[in-house]
Amino acid sequence: MRMGCHSGFQRLIVYSFCFLFLFISCPSPVKANPAVVAGVGILGRVIAQTVAKRAATQAAARYPLTEAAAGRYALDQSIKATVNGMSREAARRAASVPANSYLRKAGQATWAGVTVAGGVMTTSELIGAFRSGDLAVSTDGVSLGNGKYEVRVGGRTQIVDFEPSDDQPVILYGDSIGGDIGITVTPPRPVVVNNFPLNDIKIGLFPIPSGIVKSAFFDNSRAIYEVDIDDNTGDYYFIEDDSIESVQNATIFEAMREFERKYEPVIYEANGDNVTFEYISTSYSIDILDFIPRESSKFPSYHGVKNYIADAVTSYDSIVPAILHKKTLKSSYDPCEYITVSDVVDGNKTDSLKYMCTPPNENDYVIDDSRISSTIHLSLNVDYKGDYFNKKNKSNLIKTVSANELADILSDKPLDNYIIADLITDLLHDAALQDGYQGIPVSDDDYISESEIAEALRALGKDRLTARDLFSPYQNIEIDQSTNETNINNIGGKTDVNVEAKVDLGENPNIKSPDLEEPPTGRDIIEPIKNSMPFLSDFKLLGRNATCPTVNNHFSLMGYDFNLVIESHCPLIEQNRNFIELIASLIWALVALRVILSS
Repeated sequence: MRMGCHSGFQRLIVYSFCFLFLFISCPSPVKANPAVVAGVGILGRVIAQTVAKRAATQAAARYPLTEAAAGRYALDQSIKATVNGMSREAARRAASVPANSYLRKAGQATWAGVTVAGGVMTTSELIGAFRSGDLAVSTDGVSLGNGKYEVRVGGRTQIVDFEPSDDQPVILYGDSIGGDIGITVTPPRPVVVNNFPLNDIKIGLFPIPSGIVKSAFFDNSRAIYEVDIDDNTGDYYFIEDDSIESVQNATIFEAMREFERKYEPVIYEANGDNVTFEYISTSYSIDILDFIPRESSKFPSYHGVKNYIADAVTSYDSIVPAILHKKTLKSSYDPCEYITVSDVVDGNKTDSLKYMCTPPNENDYVIDDSRISSTIHLSLNVDYKGDYFNKKNKSNLIKTVSANELADILSDKPLDNYIIADLITDLLHDAALQDGYQGIPVSDDDYISESEIAEALRALGKDRLTARDLFSPYQNIEIDQSTNETNINNIGGKTDVNVEAKVDLGENPNIKSPDLEEPPTGRDIIEPIKNSMPFLSDFKLLGRNATCPTVNNHFSLMGYDFNLVIESHCPLIEQNRNFIELIASLIWALVALRVILSS
């Protein structure tokens, strides 16, 4: 007997179970975490208030007559479409803020991060707007290997575990680190030497890199490490700090001077009957490859002995790798040769030999590359008398700060309204460029003004925004149209934004509401379907006769007779008929559900 396949009653159970399962298990709305929506920032409310006010002003101009319902509906839809577009753009920018950025707070992008990610202003400009002398922004650093980077500001050093850049800056905090206005400090990168011609007549010698001082005398109040350069001027070269970039630049400079002494171009002169010129037979250019100076031991620290250089690195040793490009004339090139020249003098043709010379071109040269190196040693000036290391070793070393700490450091410092005005303007313009945008019209010269921000703040009962608002977590902006007021939904939280959207209804504002037909009932909807299939009213499920399959066979094997009877399972199945039908129904119900869901 096959169970669960031919029984009409079982089919009915299967279909009923499927529909019952679908309706009962219909997913219910997900409720937001109350802890998340408990705190709603003022900045999102200001944005919504400003946009709603702008939309209301446009709606008032567009619907001046008696179209109150149309005006109210258009206003609601315009506000909703505008803030939805701005929310999508703000969310895109928030997602682009690097995961370990200092413009994130507790892992969430802040409004400051959204502002910088959109290019409204740089991090430097944003920090500088608060005019804090204890903050600075660095967008550059020197690799120390193992994913570490050194950031140096005003002789003070901080190590970070990512490469600083314009998109991922380092915000630094220290006593008077940023001067009076929070300046940006960007240390110079080590000089790059790429295909630099050695002893070129036009270019000259390799220029002195940044951080290296050339002086007619050796100044012990300034010189920390001496650069051993032997030239004809008799001048001294030194560096005034021990930063990695300065040490690398000094090492590269000394190596380049050594290469210039060793590889000089070979120049010949050609004298012909037609021209006289000098040409280069062999010339050299060079590439300096990456390297890291190796530090030696620290200068010992003894009380009252050489305190100026206590704990300074006594020397740096480097092997500077380079690629030497040797450019040589081909052996087949000959600058001059004798050529027979025919002249006509007084009507008579005469032939003569001329020694004619031609300068070489690029095709006459061949370039060979080879790898070379130079060993450079920088020594500490043990007679240094300056205060560089004293300042470096002060206890008020800089530290990196996060958005959470920035909110505490800047605290209630006022936030200029122009920053928020520029942010809203930028979000509004980018939202208007989205496909299917149906929000308020935006033109190229349409900007949100500071006065609009001030008006929004007054409407919300606030005097000003502060740094703490800017460095608070970004919150999605949505308008809730389910109430008569314009609402903003920040990650599930609702905050009222009251907008006086006064629409001119004309002299007679008594507009009659439209007449609506009564909605159809469920019986009205199902009756046409029922009448179209009258056979359903006489439909009945008929039973089927089935018997339990048994085996009763007689056979012979190897001269013996056997009777095979298999029927003991029938009473067992009959005793458990209800249970087996239930199991079969559940199995087919699951199969039917899988078919429905997979479609």
